[in-house]
Amino acid sequence: SEKDFDAVKQAIDRIVVKNYEDMKRVQDTALNDARKHQKEVNALTNKVRDLEVQLILAASEVTDLEELLSRAAQAQNGTAIPMPPVITTGGEDHPVFGKFLADFGYKQIYAADPGKLYAATPIYKKQRILRTERASAIARVKKQSKVTGWPGTISVVEFPTDEGRTQAVLVDGQHRLGAFTLLQRQLKSQGQDPTQIAGMSEILVELYPTVEGEDMAAE
Repeated sequence: SEKDFDAVKQAIDRIVVKNYEDMKRVQDTALNDARKHQKEVNALTNKVRDLEVQLILAASEVTDLEELLSRAAQAQNGTAIPMPPVITTGGEDHPVFGKFLADFGYKQIYAADPGKLYAATPIYKKQRILRTERASAIARVKKQSKVTGWPGTISVVEFPTDEGRTQAVLVDGQHRLGAFTLLQRQLKSQGQDPTQIAGMSEILVELYPTVEGEDMAAE
């Protein structure tokens, strides 16, 4: 009868509503748990970073102590003590490598625009080629990461050419620069300005000036 049909329909509606409410509660619980776990992960990540910094500082102190012990032993034996390298911080900026930071004598440190560096500096292909799949993987991870900036330094070597000029080539870091280029294109296509993201448009470069010979990349 129509009355029985309405009763069955109401019962089904109640079951559907209850199932929806149960599902909503499960989703809310899962979301809250995920947020809670994410906070725990973030806290642990920060602790790991703090420990890494402490390890770096401890390693630096150990190195300093080892150097002091070595100098003391050399002084006791009457051996000439080599002077530490002089670090220069006053220098000119470079049109490709960017802002000058320091000169260690055997290498110079700059803060460069990754896009300009990648466009103007060829890769030393005798050592390693650029693999687009690796650059793409780095770009994907970097896009999802909350850590700003680019890790490490980009290594560039200069060597004299047959024409009497100096040629600069990338010997390490080409995949990070490739990832920057891919990520920059993605952000621009989405209407975002990459220069507004902290650390996105600056990367450290170590320049080894005028290395002789074809095997300079192996150094």
